[in-house]
Amino acid sequence: MKLVKAKCPSCGADIEVDKNSDSTKCDYCGSKIIVEDAININAVEIKNLPKLEGYLKNGDREYKNYDYEEALNYYNKAIELDPDNLLVVLRVGICKSTTSTYNKFATTYAINALKNVLKEEKDEAKAKKYITETYACIFKLEQLARNTWSSVNQYEVINITNHNERLNKCLLAYEYLFEVAKTKEFKITIVNRIINIICELLAPKKYYTFNRANGNRIVKRYNIDYNFTNMLNQKYQKYVNELYTLDPSTIPTNNTNKKVSNSNSKSIINVIIYVVVGILALLGLITSSYLFVLILIIDLVLYILKENKKIFVNNDKAAYITMIILGIIGIIGIFI
Repeated sequence: MKLVKAKCPSCGADIEVDKNSDSTKCDYCGSKIIVEDAININAVEIKNLPKLEGYLKNGDREYKNYDYEEALNYYNKAIELDPDNLLVVLRVGICKSTTSTYNKFATTYAINALKNVLKEEKDEAKAKKYITETYACIFKLEQLARNTWSSVNQYEVINITNHNERLNKCLLAYEYLFEVAKTKEFKITIVNRIINIICELLAPKKYYTFNRANGNRIVKRYNIDYNFTNMLNQKYQKYVNELYTLDPSTIPTNNTNKKVSNSNSKSIINVIIYVVVGILALLGLITSSYLFVLILIIDLVLYILKENKKIFVNNDKAAYITMIILGIIGIIGIFI
C-alpha cells in the first residue's frame, strides 16, 4: 500500500491516503472523504469548503495541539467572517496572551476577551467552560514567569523588578477570575494561587551592586513600593478570609501573617510617635523653645520620609541614628 499526501475536503487538514482506495476517513475531523477528491484538492484552493467552517475546524485542531500561533491565524480569519462567535472571540484573546513571550508578557488579552464574552453569554455551562479555559491560560503564563525567573540571575535588580511585574499581572488576572468563578471548588483553587503570588511578592529579596570606588560587590535589600506593600498585605488578609469562608479547614501558614501583624503594629507605633511629638511641640511653644520644636518637627518629617522609603532606603542604621540624635536634642532642649 503506497500512501500519498492529500488534504481533507472538510477541514483542510494534511493527511495521507492510499491512492488505490476509493474512500477513507479523516483522522482530524472524522469526515468520510473520497480519496480522489482529497488528492486533487492539493493542486487547487479548497473552494467547496465553507470558509468559516474550515477556519474553525483548523483553528480548533491547532488549539488542541497547543500550537497557539497557528490557531490564532485561523481564528483571526474566522472572526472576520463571524465576529459574534463568542468561543472564537475568547480563543483569540487566549492565543494572543499564550503566545506572548517573557519580554512581552500580557495577560490582558485573555482577560479582556473573557470579560467581553461573559457580557454576552447566557448559557451557564458555556460560561464555566470559558472561565476554565482562561484560567488555564493564566496558569501557563504564571509558569512561564516562574520558569524564566529560575533561569536568570536572581540577584540583579532588573530581574527582580521584571519578575514582580509579571507576577502582579497574573495576580490581577486571578483576582478577576475569582470574581466570576462559578463553583466553590474552583474559587478555592484560584484563591490559593492568589495567596501564593502575594506571598512571593512580599518575600524578602536581595540584589547585588558594586562600590565604584573599590569595585567590591555589595548586597542590598530589594524594597518594593511602600503603598504597594500595604496593598498586598490588605489583599492577603482579604483572600485569607475568603479562603477561610470557603473552606474553614484550610488556613494558610506563611510568613506573610507576620508581615500583616507587623504592618498593624507599625501603624500603632506611628500613632504613638505622632502624639508624643505633638505634645512635646506644644510644650515647646509654651516655653518658647521654638528652635527645639523645629528640630522635633524636622525629626518627625525625616521619620515619615523614611517610613515611605523616600530617604535612607538602603541605610537603616544611619537613618535611625540621625533621628535618635535629633529627637534627644529636641526633647532635652524643650525641658531645659
